[in-house]
Amino acid sequence: RRFYLQLLVLITLFVLFIAVWVALFLARQITGPVTALLEAARAVRGGNLAYRVRVAATDEFATLVRAFNEMTQDLETNRNELERRRRFIEAVLESIPTGVVSLDADGTVRLTNRAFHNIFPRVADPQHLAGLIPADMGADLGRLLKSARCTGSSSRQIEFPVDGGSRHLSVTVAALSPGVTSGYVIVIEDTTDLLRAQQAEAWHEVARRIAHELKNPLTPIALSSQRIQRQIDKLNPPAEVRLIVEKCCDTILREVDS
Repeated sequence: RRFYLQLLVLITLFVLFIAVWVALFLARQITGPVTALLEAARAVRGGNLAYRVRVAATDEFATLVRAFNEMTQDLETNRNELERRRRFIEAVLESIPTGVVSLDADGTVRLTNRAFHNIFPRVADPQHLAGLIPADMGADLGRLLKSARCTGSSSRQIEFPVDGGSRHLSVTVAALSPGVTSGYVIVIEDTTDLLRAQQAEAWHEVARRIAHELKNPLTPIALSSQRIQRQIDKLNPPAEVRLIVEKCCDTILREVDS
């Protein structure tokens, strides 16, 4: 009985050992992939989208690991594409001569380009719209923002004084989405030189028309003076009369030319 009892104990211990070993093996098959996925999730949350799960797994866990790796690969590809587009957009914004400002709904400044700082050289990098623009433009721009919130887009010409003159700006405000929580994009174009060129062209046209209107009566006056001179030569008047008429005709022609 003692022998059989000892044999039974040994068999029981052996079975327990095998059961524990199998349980640990199966547990490692489960906990290994789960632990690796948890570590990968922490890495992805920290911004490391290049992290991949390198663990042996079977059945559903292998499918889960493969799906997780495919997801992180897609996220990394999308992030690289977004980064490429962001750099492209920034390059475009920095190269255009029009000032661009991006705002949140509360007026927080998100982006400004080089052309904006060329238009407003005294403005550094404020965090809010109130410090971004001159005080003379605040009321007009506020009305544009309210109008853009209702209609989606609004624009107008704004003139404000500067040192020794005034500046004309064409301002367009576009809401990024409908609703009160929408951000805005403000496009500012300095039209001062364009308006000056247009005014100069308009005055040039006025001067041209005035010159044309002056030439209309001056031309027959000059022709009449020349005709008088030819008639004097034909009539052969006294010398005094000829001298006076020729002098007057010369004066008429000279003043017409002037």
